[in-house]
Amino acid sequence: MARAAGENRVSNAVIGAVGVVVILAVTATSFMLDALPVVGAGPKYKAYFSEAAGLTSGNEVRIAGVKVGVVTDVDLEDDKVGVGFRAKDTWIGNDTRASIQIKSVLGQKYLSLEPAGTTELETSDPIPLERTVAPYDVVTAFSSAAETIESIDEATLEESLVTLSETMEATPEEFRHAIDGVSRLSQTISSRDEELRELLVATRQTSQIVADRNDDFRRLIIGAGQLLEELNARRDALNVVLLSTRALSQELRTFVADNEEQFGPTLDSLDSALTILVDHEEDLRKALHNLGPFYTVYSNIVGTGRWFDSYITNLVPPGAIEPAPLTTREPARPRGIN
Repeated sequence: MARAAGENRVSNAVIGAVGVVVILAVTATSFMLDALPVVGAGPKYKAYFSEAAGLTSGNEVRIAGVKVGVVTDVDLEDDKVGVGFRAKDTWIGNDTRASIQIKSVLGQKYLSLEPAGTTELETSDPIPLERTVAPYDVVTAFSSAAETIESIDEATLEESLVTLSETMEATPEEFRHAIDGVSRLSQTISSRDEELRELLVATRQTSQIVADRNDDFRRLIIGAGQLLEELNARRDALNVVLLSTRALSQELRTFVADNEEQFGPTLDSLDSALTILVDHEEDLRKALHNLGPFYTVYSNIVGTGRWFDSYITNLVPPGAIEPAPLTTREPARPRGIN
């Protein structure tokens, strides 16, 4: 029994140790996920630069200012610098350009990419020097300049300036003429100071006039805005008219299509009637011409009111009947024919 209990304690200790190791491995792996090519950092590419310009491993890789990866290594290869980097969740073409940019005023750098091309860049094809740019490090330049200035011998510099002055005095006449020309040009510019002052005064007056007319300009702009509003309103009205006309046209087209069988015979009959009228135009003209005298006589006959008069010639021989005396017509008992 004691032996079995001892074996169980050893087994539990081994299991506990294995569990601790597994937990530590998982924890370390979680911190290294970004370094895994499939899960974290993405495929690895390479670019060649003429110089590193302060770029180091661990610096960011950006596209359009957005971080897409990290620089993995910076190595010297012959007369150029090879920069390895990883980029994930982005497309990098076969004509992609790369440059080293300054991230902060403290001199921190990052690798900038400009994707281009028709096909995706293979991981085995590095970006060549022709498509990379290494910037001039201003911080390094100023540091080098400070070191250079500190190493200058002031006495030697002063002596050099004195020698330069003496040499200038012994220069050829053409050179002195050139210096004199520059001096005269400077004097000419200075002599035009008054004209420049007048020009500035005129400009100030123009600005003052524009400022004084500010209200007029504002009213003009307001009027232009109102005009545009009215034009927009008229445009909307025209749009409504056009839409209504289009709808009417569609209705008429539909109406004609629905009644085409009735319209056809009617139009044919109207065409036949018009043809007959055209063929008898002369007869109609003569009839209308002769109808005028008839209506004149007819109006004379029936123009006496409730009676009408008529006169029949040659009904009896002349002189056979003596003419009857004139009688007065009575409205109460009208007679037919006199």
